[in-house]
Amino acid sequence: MGAPSGLLPGGVHRVRRDAAAAMGRRAPAGLRADLGHPAAMGEDALALVRSDNATASLARNEPGAADDPCFLSRLGQALCDDERFAEAREWYERLAKIPPHDVDGELGLAWVAQGLGDPADCWRRCEAVLQRGLTLSIDDLEFVAYASDEAKQFTRTLGLLDELLRREPERENILNWKGYVLLRMRRDAEAEAVFRRCIDEERDGRHPLWNLAVVLRRRGAFEEAIGVLRRIVKKDGELYAGAAKEIAKVERMRAKGLAQEDEDPGGEGGFSV
Repeated sequence: MGAPSGLLPGGVHRVRRDAAAAMGRRAPAGLRADLGHPAAMGEDALALVRSDNATASLARNEPGAADDPCFLSRLGQALCDDERFAEAREWYERLAKIPPHDVDGELGLAWVAQGLGDPADCWRRCEAVLQRGLTLSIDDLEFVAYASDEAKQFTRTLGLLDELLRREPERENILNWKGYVLLRMRRDAEAEAVFRRCIDEERDGRHPLWNLAVVLRRRGAFEEAIGVLRRIVKKDGELYAGAAKEIAKVERMRAKGLAQEDEDPGGEGGFSV
């Protein structure tokens, strides 16, 4: 399951589209190890997905496969990877009825909800899992954070990101993501401090630079914003096209002496995993 991935052209809509795509690149982590099943089980699940009728294919599979938690998890994952979310729902619903693997089934159903464009249901299922007080894997915790972000539960998102940073302080883009959430909450001073820390620690690529420029532009610090944007360059030293476009925008604002608050903080390259 994936993450908000890049304020590239198209703004927040691009973030959500990329988040949906990223979501399909991983599955609930809880059933990936220590179940004692052969690796071939995953190949069986993939073969089912390639078939025209997964239900009929499953009936021809070895007896008991429909109640095997590892098989159900892998089948649900493979279907979601193939963006066949409605089909995946059936298998995750079965998994959700098999304790103690029901948590993995619920997270799988959250993945399905996200894939079907229902962030509210995705978050509802994730929140129910959180309320059980279980220790989630780091990947599943990150997915739950994404779900809360998509549902605009920003206070919860910040708490989950803090937990991720506590458990894995160097995890890619979590600190920048925290700043981006603060930016969307209009807590600009806190966001600025986070982005400056990212830059000082040389973490999370060019995206903290972009986000810092947004904060500076908001409060009318145009010269500094332009200086920050000029640091957003490619490996060959060439300025990114989006940064050049933003510099021109800031220069026009500077000429008018007006700060501007966008509906969509960020812009090209503002947030990425």
